[in-house]
Amino acid sequence: MDRVLVDSSYLYALYSPSDNNYQLSQAFAATNAAVALIPDVVLPEVAFLFKRAGGVPAVAMFIEKFILAQPTFEPVTIPMLKRARNHARLFQCSF
Repeated sequence: MDRVLVDSSYLYALYSPSDNNYQLSQAFAATNAAVALIPDVVLPEVAFLFKRAGGVPAVAMFIEKFILAQPTFEPVTIPMLKRARNHARLFQCSF
């Protein structure tokens, strides 16, 4: 089965109707059967984004909805870091 690495911006957009990419993230989630790989470091990043946008109540709302999705977290591993590096090189991203 295909797997897709989920980052904080996608996860935030997926649960934030006011985000500019909400509709795109919803469409992707609805049509993509890939297993979502959610690195464990993504959750605090998403919580920060919700706190910045709406305070602690927004964080609590996100966590409540996120729990319903029964997510599976992945520890960040060396192969994941290498994959991220390769994608960065491929797309000439700068960190």
